[in-house]
Amino acid sequence: MTDLVFADEMPFDETLEGAASKPPLSPWVVMIVDDDRAVHDVTQLVMSNFEFAGRKLEFISAFSGAEARAMLRERRDVALILLDVVMEREDSRGLRVPG
Repeated sequence: MTDLVFADEMPFDETLEGAASKPPLSPWVVMIVDDDRAVHDVTQLVMSNFEFAGRKLEFISAFSGAEARAMLRERRDVALILLDVVMEREDSRGLRVPG
């Protein structure tokens, strides 16, 4: 038979007290740029519990090079871009600059 341990009898862990008072760190923003929705879905599913340096991940999605460029003009917090280098056309080379 298992012995019962009541909450008021458990030893106090001081590290938990300090952790509770700290605000959580903001997540790393990861942009997924791919014209295939399944790539976005699978990436988010596989990486949903990943944490680096105490920070979780927040995913944002772009489905074309133009959409990604527009999002990057608006956001300055993107830490990582997972980029499909062949989108829209076979020679589009991801986010190449037009010209």
